[in-house]
This record gives sequence, structure tokens and C-alpha cells, in this order.
Amino acid sequence: MASRERPWREKNHENGDSIVVLDGVTSFGCLHEPLTASLKKGDSAVIRSTEHKDALNLMKILAGIMPAATGRADVLGARCNSSEGRSVISSFGSFIRPYLGATLWQNLLLYQGFQGSPIDREVRAKDVIGQLQLAELGDRHLAELDKEELSLVSFACFLVQRAQLSCMFDSIDLSDDGKRRKVASSLAALRSQGRTFLWLSPPTFFRDFAEKEIVLSPKMS
Repeated sequence: MASRERPWREKNHENGDSIVVLDGVTSFGCLHEPLTASLKKGDSAVIRSTEHKDALNLMKILAGIMPAATGRADVLGARCNSSEGRSVISSFGSFIRPYLGATLWQNLLLYQGFQGSPIDREVRAKDVIGQLQLAELGDRHLAELDKEELSLVSFACFLVQRAQLSCMFDSIDLSDDGKRRKVASSLAALRSQGRTFLWLSPPTFFRDFAEKEIVLSPKMS
């Protein structure tokens, strides 16, 4: 018999427009009012708060890293911190970073987990290497790369993940215009396919990408 606490998806929820639904959400020790908001497919929003800790904690809740203190945070009808919710969430930066002791190719396979067959995962890794033109880095260990190369490789490890919601903890630190255009094109392509994005700090070269805001209102005294 299934536990009453087992995560669930609403019937036909995936066919609707809403990807993320927040209902009275707070984090432990937060200094903001309970948050109620929703995001649709293809939305790209930045979290605004007078307290960085509160913005970071909300992102952790949405990424499935921690539960909400009050309220409910759902992605496609399942709690974000449930195994079912996490299966459709990807993250860039913060707590998950490429393994420097492995090659780019090994990292791209690792970041896909066990989604799809081994052949499918290899095809996906090749597609990302081709999309970002990283063929010359495929067999190099990440510890050998310079800062600019490592930034693009980190983005490649994010890009290889299949998801519906992406939580972007870090900005994308690139100074080369060509690399910036590759990243911008890849992000735009994901949005056109219905990917929803949440940012703590959008890249300076692509600020218009996050055209919506989730504002955490300070608690009323």
C-alpha cells in the first residue's frame, strides 16, 4: 500500500501551461512573507529579495535540495524535493560542479545519470560537444583547462541534462564573445522547447533573458 505522503502528479498536469506552482512557501528562518506564484513553460525569471539568504533558500527549495518550511512548491504537480519532482529539474553551478579529475566526455555521460540507454547518452553527449564546438576538449581532463574553457565546459554539463525546469545558481562567466553567443543560442533554443528558467543572477551579457521576477516581500513588522 502506497504511503499517503508519496509524491504525485495531477492527472494531465503536464499538458497544462504551469510548470512551477508555489503556494504560501517559506524557508526556515526566512525574513519574507509566504510566497504564492506560478511559472509557465518557457518562462525565465529572476528571484529578487532584500536578503540574499532568502533568495538562495527559495532556489534550493525549487531545485529539490531542501523542503519548504511552510506551503508547497510543485514542479509538474510533484513536490520539488520528491524523487519524482527532481527527475525533471536541472541545476547550473552551486552544489553540483563537473569532476575535475575526469574528461569532458566522462562528465557529460555522468551528468545524464541513467536517463535513456547508454547509446542514447553517448549520442546526447556528442550533440552537446558539437553544439558548443568542444571537440578539441573532449578527451582532456578538466583540471587542465583554463578558466574560460572550464566555464564553457560547466555549461556543457548543464546543457546535456534533460529537464523541464532549470535552476541557475551561478552566473555564466565568459568574456569571449563567440562563447557567449554559443551559450545565448543554446539557452534560447531550450526556451523555445518549453524549458523554464529560474535565476539568482542572470549573465551580464544576456540580462534580457530573465524578463520576469519573483519578488520576496519583507515580513511585515
